Amino acid sequence: MNQSSPQQFVDEIISSLPEWGRNHRALVGLSDQTALLAEAAPSPFLKALECMFEGDQSGIVGLFTDRDDWSFSASGPYIQILWALEVLAWDPKLLNRTAIILAKLAELDPAPDSNKVNRPINSLRDILLTWSPNTHANLRQRIACIDIVLSEVPAVGWQLLVKLLPRSHDSFSPTQKPKLRDVAPVHHEELTFGVVWDAQHAVVTRAIALAADNEERAIVLVNSFSAFRRNDRELVLEYIDSYLIAHRCDEADPVWVALQAMAAKHEFYADSEWAMQGEELQRIRDLLDRHRPADPLYEHKQLFDEWLPHVGQYNETVDIEPDALRKEALARVLERDGPLGILELSKKAAIPSLVAQAIDIEQITQEHLITLLEAAARRPPIGDLALYASALGARRYEDVWSRLIEEKIFPLIPDAGERCYLLLGWPVNSQTWDFVELQGEEIRAQYWRRLNIFPQGDSHDELMRAVKEFRIVGRSIEALYLGHRRLAEFSSEIIMTLLSEGLIQSESKQSGTMQSYYLEAAFKELDGRDDVERFDIARLEYSYLPIIQDQQRPLVIYEQISENPHLFVEVLSHVFRGKNSPAREHVTEQEKNIASISFRLLSSFNKLPGASENSVDLPKLESWIADVRMAAAERDLAEIADQYIGKALAHSPRFETGGIWPPTEVCVVIENFASEQIETGFEVECFNKRGAYMKSMGEGGAQERALADEYSYRAAQTVKFGRTSAMLERISDSWNRMAEREDLQAEIDKLKR
Repeated sequence: MNQSSPQQFVDEIISSLPEWGRNHRALVGLSDQTALLAEAAPSPFLKALECMFEGDQSGIVGLFTDRDDWSFSASGPYIQILWALEVLAWDPKLLNRTAIILAKLAELDPAPDSNKVNRPINSLRDILLTWSPNTHANLRQRIACIDIVLSEVPAVGWQLLVKLLPRSHDSFSPTQKPKLRDVAPVHHEELTFGVVWDAQHAVVTRAIALAADNEERAIVLVNSFSAFRRNDRELVLEYIDSYLIAHRCDEADPVWVALQAMAAKHEFYADSEWAMQGEELQRIRDLLDRHRPADPLYEHKQLFDEWLPHVGQYNETVDIEPDALRKEALARVLERDGPLGILELSKKAAIPSLVAQAIDIEQITQEHLITLLEAAARRPPIGDLALYASALGARRYEDVWSRLIEEKIFPLIPDAGERCYLLLGWPVNSQTWDFVELQGEEIRAQYWRRLNIFPQGDSHDELMRAVKEFRIVGRSIEALYLGHRRLAEFSSEIIMTLLSEGLIQSESKQSGTMQSYYLEAAFKELDGRDDVERFDIARLEYSYLPIIQDQQRPLVIYEQISENPHLFVEVLSHVFRGKNSPAREHVTEQEKNIASISFRLLSSFNKLPGASENSVDLPKLESWIADVRMAAAERDLAEIADQYIGKALAHSPRFETGGIWPPTEVCVVIENFASEQIETGFEVECFNKRGAYMKSMGEGGAQERALADEYSYRAAQTVKFGRTSAMLERISDSWNRMAEREDLQAEIDKLKR
């Protein structure tokens, strides 16, 4: 496109500027020419956007929402506007106006923190980036631009400063550059370390000023602290000091906690080059000591705020055991503050469950545990600490503990659900279950609905009792999942029953991503048993097919279909209606699910009937095909059945190197049945079998041409089978045509580069 063409285009559009400024359709409709339009006529373009903000903003909002027929997507029309503004931002004279428009767009953006790179705030950040600005404006002009954004669009000001704060490992996306004109100044500013540091200093000082008395913003500065230059860190510490003075209290201020965590991390990795050391780190420690909370529990809180706390100093030859450190801390708390001190610590910790998990210490007694449970019971809801305390008591004191819980704790807890919760950590055995039975039907039912572990001992009776209770509360499939390590102890009847009952129960919450693994283990266990009918296994596989179809284990249902032509047609009828049958107006959800499963089965069926490892049983294959065609004709499914027969034939095995393919027996079948639909199904599947593939840039049709040569060779090998040879030649021709299209597309792609 020459320079006059976009200018002429601009003149035509700008002739009705007020209308254009109100109508986002005209603006967005410029598509990929928007950046050229903006560059050719920057002032009218910016004026149009400014008019939209001054008047009806619905047009701008439409760029980011599903309003009208525009959608906020990875390739939405708003991107063209951003690119146009990025182009204009290279001109120092237009930088401020462009930045304000981007800031106002960012203010309207419904998802500014989206992981999509093309966001208004990200464009603004990349333009003003301290260490690699995407504008020809010099340092003074860029700082002035930041100040204007802070003043004109304060709602976006803090967001921009956070984006511009120095980071240890940073990156950016280059913005769009001018194509029609050169707006670079004659004397371009050289980006030295001094310029970058001055820019960062300007950002940090403004961030401190804007943080003011805001806790969340103060924490952001603390978390970014280590990436600042030393003089900027001094400023931040002075700000944090004054902030903590203004917010002094007995409790630990979240800003103080964040600063402590940051200091601990640098002490832990003191040998690293990036870690602060010496006087600077000591100054932080002095600041922390001056504002240390009066509550002594905060000395230990850090251990329970992170899964892997930064305690001591990192040494790759010595493993630090956080669990041991936490238990030592709880022992000190117990000695100083008693069991209620542990309860208070769990309330203050960022991860209360870590306090609960460390409670198994030698110093804690039965009386301590009862005191903990009594305090927790008086301040519901019951939390992890009470659960672990109850479990610890049950393991240590057995029958005595059951009596204490029933006499002292349960009277304080009227809710059956919370009573049940205290029992979930008890040993999974008959002694616990007998106690649960005594608590009444409601607690018993809740216990078995919420229990997520099976007995792992040697007692077969306990295992079967757990299975029975899970079945009663409708968790048959979960019983199978939780007991998968002991499947050998399950009778075949029990496994089949659990699988069958699982089909009519709600989806398991226990299985997660392991559902396929658990089911495969169950079916493998059945495969090795001779007291289960293969057809019954196939029936269950069919029901669970969406979950198990990608297993490495060969499915029995494929074997059944390849041996039972009537079953094959039955599955086919679940997906397709008869050719002359009228369309049904109402289809139930169950019928839709069955159709979906059946289609999956037909799509993944690749076993040739009558085939063994070394040969194909021709009479068996012919009999299967004849029976399928006869049964399909009775249901008016003849054509589609033939196509799926052809699909099966396309998966014929290769028995020997240099031998013909398809095997002679399959060629005979193709010749004898002489069905165009069988051949169509065969041809289609030969293309589908290719599956997913990759190509290098500009590769063209080399892969397709190799496939064409392969099928042409096969056609020559089977020349004595006329229909088969012609069919293979047609496949070869199709691959050649596809190769030509790929060659053409490769040449077109070259022209785009």
